[in-house]
Amino acid sequence: MSNLSSSIWPQLLRLSKSPRWLIKKSRKKEAKQSLIRIRNSETVEEEIWEIENIFKHAPSPIKNSGAGNLLLMMFKSRSVRRALMVGCGIQLFAEFSGVNTIIYYSGIIIQMSGVGDMTTVIWNTVIINFINLTFAIVGVWLVDRVGRRTLAIVGLLGLSVSSCCLGTIFLMATKYSPWINTTDGLLNSTCSLYSYCDDCIRDPLCGFCYENKPNVNNGACLPVSDVSYLISKAGACNSTLTLSKYSMKWAYDYCPVPFTWVAIVGLAFFLMFCAPAIGPLPWTINAEIYPLWARSIGNGIGSMTCLVSNLIVSVTFLSVIEAIHNYGVFYVMASVAVSHLIVSIYLSIYLSIYLNKFY
Repeated sequence: MSNLSSSIWPQLLRLSKSPRWLIKKSRKKEAKQSLIRIRNSETVEEEIWEIENIFKHAPSPIKNSGAGNLLLMMFKSRSVRRALMVGCGIQLFAEFSGVNTIIYYSGIIIQMSGVGDMTTVIWNTVIINFINLTFAIVGVWLVDRVGRRTLAIVGLLGLSVSSCCLGTIFLMATKYSPWINTTDGLLNSTCSLYSYCDDCIRDPLCGFCYENKPNVNNGACLPVSDVSYLISKAGACNSTLTLSKYSMKWAYDYCPVPFTWVAIVGLAFFLMFCAPAIGPLPWTINAEIYPLWARSIGNGIGSMTCLVSNLIVSVTFLSVIEAIHNYGVFYVMASVAVSHLIVSIYLSIYLSIYLNKFY
């Protein structure tokens, strides 16, 4: 990872200066060369003229303002203030819809769905991330063909449905959690008080021990070993030798359920709708809705909103799962996605000055 990071620095030195910045500094020739590197040469002259025209008609206070004054002017301008609300709101809703958090915790989510083997978890995570990458590329192709508004609404609709489905799948997994039918002789243990696997694994001091057969048999909730969470402190799962000898399975942080694959498919559908729409669109829209003089600061505020929201959701994700269970988290995400959908439709109707122009 460090080698990858260090390889970026030489590439940064090769980046062209911003054509707009060069024109602002009266370096038109360099601006033209910079545009030719990244644009069709036939349209360069026209774009240079447009940029010059924007600067020519910009109010004089804006031309000579520093960042602090520009920020103040952004909040004073009704149109820019609206654009800022739209840009930051889209970033906020996107993060609280679980856009990035699902990727960060995809391995844990797959494990919670009932996958116990770590190799299987890793490979499923690779597949899930590959789906995310593939549909992100599809989104780049779709964004100018179907329009931003259509892509956003379809993506949010799919995100709402898939989040709701994931919540229902995890709710069913909780409802049909294997029941505990043996105490394995540990009547004085706190773990022996639980009746179902789901209750057992929610206690960090306990794990579920069961006979590794097509149907879960002889399930017991046992205390976790002080040495390793991979075995129990006592009972039938207290050593790797015992586990293999008696075909026992130790589940510390998941419950074996028969419809694990449904949750993984649901996660894949979540990303299929998320990656081409709710992932890239907040950044695309933020780059388009501000006037030239407010674009850099507007993008900066939008990025800050995204990163702060991302931090809040990522840090609290596991704690929220403990508080309202895994199905509760997905229902919350579904409600946020529905709210985002309603707001997007509202914006597309009543703020047409922005969304009809750019979507």
